Amino acid sequence: MQTGQFYGIEGERLTVGEIVADLFRRRANVEIRGGKSLKLDEGRWKKNLSPAFEKMKTRTVNRETLSRYSEKRREAGADNASINRELAVLSRAFRLCS
Repeated sequence: MQTGQFYGIEGERLTVGEIVADLFRRRANVEIRGGKSLKLDEGRWKKNLSPAFEKMKTRTVNRETLSRYSEKRREAGADNASINRELAVLSRAFRLCS
């Protein structure tokens, strides 16, 4: 993700929605103490990230895509901390599948 490219055979066909769903499935299996952070991340995904990224192929996500998302969120009134937490969900999903 840092280089702007996601490599691998799966990268050609995987969508961001699929890797995020896998992230949440794996986290649900290991979350302890009620999984509060998991629920917060799921809410961030459903409310803000999913409409922008769910159907996108993982290969098409790059710095420019993330910058445009951040700009739109700022224009919508989101603060930087919220945007960073939202992008952290994507980062974890990409890191898990690499």
